[in-house]
Amino acid sequence: MKKRQIDPFLAEKQYMDSPEYEIYNYSDATLPKVFPHRHDYYEIYFCHCDELEYVIGKQVYHLNKGDLILLPPGFMHYPSKMNAKEENQYTRMVLWCATDFFEKFVALDPDLDYMWKSVIQNSSYQIRPSAVTSQNLHNLCIQLLDIGREKGFLSRAMEMAALLELFIMINRTAHNAGNFERYTTATNLFNNIIYYIHIHLAEELSLAELSTRFYVSKGYISRIFRENMGISVHQYILALRLTGCQEALKKGVPISEAAEWYGFRDYSSFYRVFKGAFEISPKEYAESVFKMKDRETKNSEGQYVK
Repeated sequence: MKKRQIDPFLAEKQYMDSPEYEIYNYSDATLPKVFPHRHDYYEIYFCHCDELEYVIGKQVYHLNKGDLILLPPGFMHYPSKMNAKEENQYTRMVLWCATDFFEKFVALDPDLDYMWKSVIQNSSYQIRPSAVTSQNLHNLCIQLLDIGREKGFLSRAMEMAALLELFIMINRTAHNAGNFERYTTATNLFNNIIYYIHIHLAEELSLAELSTRFYVSKGYISRIFRENMGISVHQYILALRLTGCQEALKKGVPISEAAEWYGFRDYSSFYRVFKGAFEISPKEYAESVFKMKDRETKNSEGQYVK
């Protein structure tokens, strides 16, 4: 399967060029050698791989996709070991934020400093958000990367708004002590299933697979899913995949590649469900997006804007 094109990892870069913040999207086929190091700025580490060991001080944290590490300035840290499964690439997003720059947000609301005070007081630097929160955090990071590349009209306001939303979301997650506990109730089981579905959309997903994965019956999963979502597991997975394909096509990803990204192995099946959901074929949808973008680049006199 082809992977999205993302920024290369710069192994030697452990310093900030910007006086405010920097965000990176990294991926390596295997875990590179990273020596223990510390920063004089905040680091928020978004893990997008499975079974990663991350060392902070003398503590070892076991991370999976969606987990966060919050690193205040001065704490020694490094990734130490990762499961070497063929499909398990060392993929992560990293946000660096200067302390003075973060204080501008704390000036808006002192509670925004909670996440840093919390990890220091509890000596626990790992956070495991819900599936929905994890996806929202991921989307905000992608938004920040896009804003940084485009530098368009009102981009400064957009990046500040995205950062504020990101910090609020992480603080609320840190404030919810339930995020640090494994599921013991139907609600927590449901959240873990949702999380698993989100990070494995490109893979084979079925009720039988979820039943095996979470050690509960297919009937039980079906029941708590309908109670929480009002639809079946299959309907939910299909909706997520179709929405993901829509967004990929909007960004110009080739149709077959977008389908593969979101778990459609057979193009004829993808074509059928896409057209059934949106009343338009994938090709027609991609062409309509292209035409709309083309129109938006023209001014009222029909001249292209540089």
